[in-house]
Amino acid sequence: MDFWNCLDLTIIVSSVAWIILAQKYRQAVNEIFVQLNASDVDVSQFSYASDVLTSFQETHAIFAVLIWYNLFRYLRLVPTIGVMHRVFIKMVGSIAIFLLILGIFIIGFGFGFHLLLGHKLATFVTWSSSVTTLVRMTTGDTSDWASVSALNSILPTLMYFYFAILAAVLLMNMLIAVLNTAYSATVEKAEIEQRQEVYNAILSYGLEQGRAFGTPPPKAAYPWLREFDR
Repeated sequence: MDFWNCLDLTIIVSSVAWIILAQKYRQAVNEIFVQLNASDVDVSQFSYASDVLTSFQETHAIFAVLIWYNLFRYLRLVPTIGVMHRVFIKMVGSIAIFLLILGIFIIGFGFGFHLLLGHKLATFVTWSSSVTTLVRMTTGDTSDWASVSALNSILPTLMYFYFAILAAVLLMNMLIAVLNTAYSATVEKAEIEQRQEVYNAILSYGLEQGRAFGTPPPKAAYPWLREFDR
């Protein structure tokens, strides 16, 4: 099963879940109206309807994203878009490894900042808020520097500078280098695969037309297609 078959299967499952949740939501709303007419309202029905509506909206959101991404199935035959999409798919593995390394650093520093500053600053009062603050720092947000420097403590200042340099400079530059290397290694292969896919699409269409109208096979009828078959 290739990537596009998996995507189709995911869209089908999302569609079924979307239909089921829509029916459940309508049933919950109908029960609420029945209870309102009978002046016997069960408050739990409101909570149930709200939960179903939330699940319905989340499933609908996933379904919408998958439907639009499925557009690449057809745009991939366009040379430039097809090559770039293939390169992007092949670079996902490198990006995942980088995110794993970055996540380990953020989780470790999140615990450290929480233990060190959790009782002093609101942005580090919990581990989750510490992680959120560090994630913002990786995007260049240094709004917490004033609060950290105001403590006049050496260790928090050193940790803040160390993480800022590590995450915002070293790791981000490493990401650029990894992506550049992965792009250089995969773009040529992606171009060959793109040419082959265009050839296969034209060949498949030509064979179908040949069976229907008795025309010659595509490679015999169109010699220029042989250029793709390498």
